[in-house]
Amino acid sequence: MLTITDRWEGPVAYLELAGELDLLTGVDLLAAVEKASEATEILVDCHELRFCDSSGIGTLVRARDAARAAGSDLRLIGVTGLVHRVLLVTGVLAELTGGEALSE
Repeated sequence: MLTITDRWEGPVAYLELAGELDLLTGVDLLAAVEKASEATEILVDCHELRFCDSSGIGTLVRARDAARAAGSDLRLIGVTGLVHRVLLVTGVLAELTGGEALSE
């Protein structure tokens, strides 16, 4: 199960994820990104994201690409724990966080 809470601060949309990002829940994230696509920047807060499998990683990359196509910048923030490790090992952590240094 994935819960997505959205909030806006001016032209910036925050999507706060809690739960698990996988094959079943990825469509919810893509829908939330599409809804927020008029923002200049979409920050996806992963602090409460407990699990992300390979399909979830693919969804994050597709979400970033969809945001770019709509003229927005999408970046992950608050990546910790298992999700941090999975994104680091698969080589997409820096790409999805804008290269910021993150600690576990």
